[in-house]
Amino acid sequence: MSRLAGWLFFVFLLSFTWSIALSQVALLGSLILAALSIVSRKAFDEFPRGLGAILIVAGAFVLWLFVSGLANGLSPAITLTRIREEWLFLLIPLCAWVARTEALRRRALMMIAVAGGLIGLWGLWQSLHGPTFAIEGALTQTVAGAWRAAGFFHNTLTFGNLFACVGVFLLAYALYDTSTPRRLWMGIAGMIASLAAVGSYSRGSIVALAVGLALTVALNWRRSRTLATMVAAGMIIAAGAFMTDTLARFSQDDFSASSESRDPWATVSRLTIWRASVDMAVDHPLWGVGPGNFVNEYPQYVTSEIGSSSTRIFGHAHNDILNFAAVAGALGALLYVTLWGVALRALWRFRKLSHLTDNRRAIVVAAIAGSVVFFVSGLSEASFADEETRAVLMLMWGLGLGAVLSPEWRRSAKDTFHPIDER
Repeated sequence: MSRLAGWLFFVFLLSFTWSIALSQVALLGSLILAALSIVSRKAFDEFPRGLGAILIVAGAFVLWLFVSGLANGLSPAITLTRIREEWLFLLIPLCAWVARTEALRRRALMMIAVAGGLIGLWGLWQSLHGPTFAIEGALTQTVAGAWRAAGFFHNTLTFGNLFACVGVFLLAYALYDTSTPRRLWMGIAGMIASLAAVGSYSRGSIVALAVGLALTVALNWRRSRTLATMVAAGMIIAAGAFMTDTLARFSQDDFSASSESRDPWATVSRLTIWRASVDMAVDHPLWGVGPGNFVNEYPQYVTSEIGSSSTRIFGHAHNDILNFAAVAGALGALLYVTLWGVALRALWRFRKLSHLTDNRRAIVVAAIAGSVVFFVSGLSEASFADEETRAVLMLMWGLGLGAVLSPEWRRSAKDTFHPIDER
C-alpha cells in the first residue's frame, strides 16, 4: 500500500505541469493510501513531526473561509464546494512524508525535472510556432504578434506562473546540490522551464522569475560565484531571444491604464481591479463578501471606479492579499500573510542549520526561491486561488519542510533541533 501511494504520488509529479484532472486524481489516491498505510502498519514514526504551526494556521485559514461563507448567507454545502481547492493543503504533509528518505527525494525531484523540462519544451514550441495541441482559444498573441505559450492550460498566466516557480526551484536545487549525479540535467530542465515562462509573455511571471533568479544567484554566490554568474549570464542571453516581444508586452497600456480613460482596456487594468477590490474589502471588513461572491460584487465596484459598466468581469482581485481581504475580510488576509510568514521563517531557519547534507539544504533553498517567485507572481495575479499553481507551492513547502523534519535526519542530526511549532 505504501509503495502504491508512492507511485501515485510520482504520477502526480509527472502530470501537474499539464493535467489538473490526472494530477489531482493521482494526488487524492496517494493521500488516501499513504494515510491507510501509516495507520494500518502503525508506522507513525515515518511521519515528520514539527508541521504543527503551519497546519494549524492553514486549518484556521480554511475555517475562516468557511465561516465567511456562512456569514454571507451561503449554505454549508455551497461553501464547502466553493473552497474545495483548500484540500491542497494536505499536499504539505504528504510531500513531507515522501521526503523522508534521500532516495525518495531524489526520485521526486527527477520527476519534477522531467515534467517541467518536457512540457517546458512544448511551451517554447508554442511561443515560436503558435497553437499546436493547445486548448482552443488558450493561446493569444501579444501586440507585437508573438504567441503566448499556455501549454495544456486554459490561459497563459497559469502556465507562466507555474513554470516560473518550477524553473527557479529546479535551478536553485541544481546550483546548491553538488552531490547529485543528475545536477546538469536538473539545471537544464530548470532553464527550459524558466524560458517557457518567458515564452508566456506574462509580465507578472517574468518579473517574479527575475526576482527568483536574482535570489537564487545571491544564495549560491558564496558557494560558487563562477557557476552562479554563468547561470545568470546564460539565462539573460537565452531570454534575449524573447526580448523584443517582451518589451512590447511591458509597454502595453492595459497594466496601468488610468480609471479616467474610456479605452475598453482600462476596465481590465490591474490598477482598476485593485482599486475596486480595495473598495470591496473596505465595505466588508469583517466577513468579506464570501467565497465565490467576488464575481457577483465586482461589477458594481468597477462601475464606480470607471464611471461606466465594465466590459469584463473577474472572479478574483488579481492580487492574493487583496483577494482574501475582499473575500474573507481583514482576518482572512491576515491569516494568509501569517501562513506565508510561518512557512518562510521555518525554511529560512532550516537553511542555516549545520550538518545538513547538500541534498537537504538544496531542497530547502530551492523551496525558498520557488516560494518567493510564487509570492511575487501573486502580487499581480491570484495565484493562490489557482489550483494548478497552488499545488506547486504546496509541493515546494512540503518537500522543503519534509527534507529537514524527516525522522531520518532528526535521529542523526547533531544540531539542537527545534521544530517549527515549538517556540
